[in-house]
Amino acid sequence: NITNQDSNTNYPFSTKQYRNELRHTLWLLPGVKEANAFEKLLNEHRIFGKEYKIVNVVKDDKSDSNEVVTEGDLDKVRQAIGDPSQNKTITLTVRKLTTGVNIPEWTAVLFLSNTNSAMNYLQAAFRAQTPFSHEKLGMKKNCYIFYFAPDRALTVMAESAQINSGVGKKNTLQQKEAMTQLLNFMPILGQTDHGMKVFNVDRMLTQLKKVYAEKAVRAGFEDDSLYNDELLTLDEADLNDFNNLKEIVGKTNLSGLPKKVEINVNGLTDEEYEKGEKAQKKKPRERTTEEKEIIEKVKQAKKQRKTMISILRGISIRIPMMIYGMPIEVDKEMGIDEFVNHVDSISWEEFMPKGIKKSDFKRFAKYYDPEVFVEAGRIIRQRAQSYDDLEYTERAEKIAELFGTFKNPDKETVLTPWRVVNLQLSKTIGGLRYFDENFENTTLNGQDSITWVDTEITKEVFKPNTKILEINSKTGLYPLYVASSLFYQKRNKLNDDRAGRFSKIDEDEIIQEVLKENIYVIAKTPMAKTITQRTLAGYKNWTTNILYVKDINKKIREDISDTIGEIQKGLNVMKFDVVVGNPPYQDSKKKLIYPHFYLMARKIANTVVLIFP
Repeated sequence: NITNQDSNTNYPFSTKQYRNELRHTLWLLPGVKEANAFEKLLNEHRIFGKEYKIVNVVKDDKSDSNEVVTEGDLDKVRQAIGDPSQNKTITLTVRKLTTGVNIPEWTAVLFLSNTNSAMNYLQAAFRAQTPFSHEKLGMKKNCYIFYFAPDRALTVMAESAQINSGVGKKNTLQQKEAMTQLLNFMPILGQTDHGMKVFNVDRMLTQLKKVYAEKAVRAGFEDDSLYNDELLTLDEADLNDFNNLKEIVGKTNLSGLPKKVEINVNGLTDEEYEKGEKAQKKKPRERTTEEKEIIEKVKQAKKQRKTMISILRGISIRIPMMIYGMPIEVDKEMGIDEFVNHVDSISWEEFMPKGIKKSDFKRFAKYYDPEVFVEAGRIIRQRAQSYDDLEYTERAEKIAELFGTFKNPDKETVLTPWRVVNLQLSKTIGGLRYFDENFENTTLNGQDSITWVDTEITKEVFKPNTKILEINSKTGLYPLYVASSLFYQKRNKLNDDRAGRFSKIDEDEIIQEVLKENIYVIAKTPMAKTITQRTLAGYKNWTTNILYVKDINKKIREDISDTIGEIQKGLNVMKFDVVVGNPPYQDSKKKLIYPHFYLMARKIANTVVLIFP
């Protein structure tokens, strides 16, 4: 209700101050029937019906498209306004009074109907900008447009400034300057968690491209919407960069990469790109011979663009999980350069294709749609944070779903899927299985398939003081499984002890105790550590036992005893009850490393549950 006072919403008619500033306003409705019905509702409203005179200028109209304004329509409005300092009015219309008419007393226009026409939108919006001064009310300094479909409003504004809001589309400096001028003249404010925030051109484009960002996230950054049309305007130096990148990415055994990639055609010039964009908007019969040739060249460039994207994917699919684990604010606008700067060099080498340095990747940053990248990163972080409010087993399911969108970097680097984690652990140590008996579905007849599984060693593994170690974490899904199992067990005991009388606070205390006393993790990179922290504790500042062991592959090969000593000292545990995980088979130099992890696990734990190659 826009008249209810609420510090979180600040709706336009929610306080006496706002209503005094919005004494006289114009409201646009979808049609005559809607306007007549709305008039009745307003007159019956506890605030609008008492404080405002409702003027319906389309009451007797026979058509929704009637734009003809009579003197009688204007008289209705002016008579209702009378002394503007003593009266308050709301004028209801469909198309009337939206063009060529000035009512100086109006201070706001409310759009309660959809419009996709930039011209109609702006003409109606400007009805509130007519200068006005009054001896009691003073000079009109502010006027407002209220629109409750923000993306449509932004799209219309972008169209009015002739700025390209489609995914990947390039905008010239002149186009952005034109949009900036319009925003200076007619600022756009949007509601955020931290209050009202002014839109600039970049934020506006980011909001408009949110749907493409969602698509990119669902596809694990394996979607064309992540890239822009800079890929259509490559020069010889750019082509050489792509040839070099193709050689590196090709060595990662990335599925879907063409066996042979031909990169030999120079792209469009900026001038050709702009001419092609304009020509494609014309009807075919209106195009000149030159325009037809440019359109054909654009088609060839777009074919080449797909080839370039197939190469860039070898890098792009590695990005979402890194964004997920980054220790930055949820709503922060993180561009691609800032993303690169946030990744430490050790983690970069671990997660990115061998041979791709940070400086190399920065040369390809220009091919990513900046607004889609920023918004996609924010969606990942917001989604992860939103799960923090869930009960811990429900949160585990959602985190696993999110990881399901992350792609394996290549055939050599496989992220152990949640299904495999469940299969491995439930059949060995038991615990809380999130799949059906065949490990095919997480639901059965519309209900969660969550089931507690007992094996011969389950009671010994999931005892109150157990200490369980994942030996080589990348995602945190192994410790998530055992943590949620321990939580489930202790929560059920609390439920029995208190006859169901407990709260989310009690549940949070249980999982915090589990993470602090029972769960231990080894990570081989700083990024793997932050990813695991995010998986186990979300955005909450909870204590966890995650140890980053620098150069663990080298250390474990040279001296297992010293490595064990470092782990025992770092985690303050001499002996673990169980070691779980899926350690690497070989290192970056193709040298066998798995046996060293297995031997270490046998030395520091009573029970070892690893995936054997």
